[in-house]
Amino acid sequence: MKKGILLLLALSIGVSCYAQNLLNGPEDMIYYPATDCFYVSNWAGNNIICIDQDEQQSVFKSSITHAHGMMRFGDTLVVATNSYIKKIDLQSSVTVESYYITGAYRLGHLTVDPEGIIYASDWYRNKIYTLDPSTGQSATLASNLPTPVGISNDADNARLILCCMDDYAPVRAVDISTGVVSEIAHPNLGSLDAITEDNDGNYYISVWSQSAIYKFDHEFLNTPELITSGHNGPSGLEYYAELNALGVTNYNANSVSLIPLGTAIDEPASGSHLSCTSYPNPFKNIVTISLNTSDIASRFHSGVICNLKGQYIEELQFIQNENQIMTSWDGSNSQGKEVTPGIYLFIIREDQERIVHKLHLIK
Repeated sequence: MKKGILLLLALSIGVSCYAQNLLNGPEDMIYYPATDCFYVSNWAGNNIICIDQDEQQSVFKSSITHAHGMMRFGDTLVVATNSYIKKIDLQSSVTVESYYITGAYRLGHLTVDPEGIIYASDWYRNKIYTLDPSTGQSATLASNLPTPVGISNDADNARLILCCMDDYAPVRAVDISTGVVSEIAHPNLGSLDAITEDNDGNYYISVWSQSAIYKFDHEFLNTPELITSGHNGPSGLEYYAELNALGVTNYNANSVSLIPLGTAIDEPASGSHLSCTSYPNPFKNIVTISLNTSDIASRFHSGVICNLKGQYIEELQFIQNENQIMTSWDGSNSQGKEVTPGIYLFIIREDQERIVHKLHLIK
């Protein structure tokens, strides 16, 4: 069992065993596979805390006023802080970009679309802003929202899924072209906070008023399923594809939790006859992926490359050779454009079984 899973099990009981707890109003938590560390935005502490493999805490970045929502792009951490969105190098902790969001005051959670446009909620101004990192230009997408917090990009429907903190809030959608807001589900659970999406398209939403996490299907058609409860101010919620787990920040308890969802990636489900290998990995130019089976290999035709948000990158066709099938990836998307360095997922499905194999593209 890999170290990340051991850390996951230890963190799932909170941080009471730490020699020193530096968490002070934690809002979000990001996992960085290169260091096997977690990075926690400290809203009240005005900093970002690193939790390493030995569960020790240290200040990763100070003077980050009201650090809130975060995302990771390769080796870069993106964090919302009041009126700014900052990019911080995860290796050096140096701030490499700082974008001022015109009109913003208390930026909250973040998401990004396939074109690289960043969306940020502002729970004080009751708005959602857009940022184009390539130009540094920001704009207001939607206004007059009842304390908007968690947002997730739904690329299939060209919209944002939005959580708001109003009483018994509906799940809302925001059209990314027009900014038009609509109600798409009425779970009647209370005040909704953070939202994240797994590799299968399921959404998870933290319900602040119930101290609980619920699971929703992609189209919000079925009754939500209670995943976990007993949190104290579940303000942040992230899905970690590498661990197949949810990370929760408990704002009122100054703690974090990790909730396993099942088998971690790179570890086939019990009884599975599938195994996947890749070489070289990490890779710079091209990686060869081999799938070994004890059954008839001809049933496998392709696999899919996704990023850590679960967004489609490219489909790879297999070439069969006896009981081994092979394919390769050159680090480009379906339009032939090079993707940015970072961690990507190669996903293969067979009925109810799934392999999710991690690929590390480096510069």
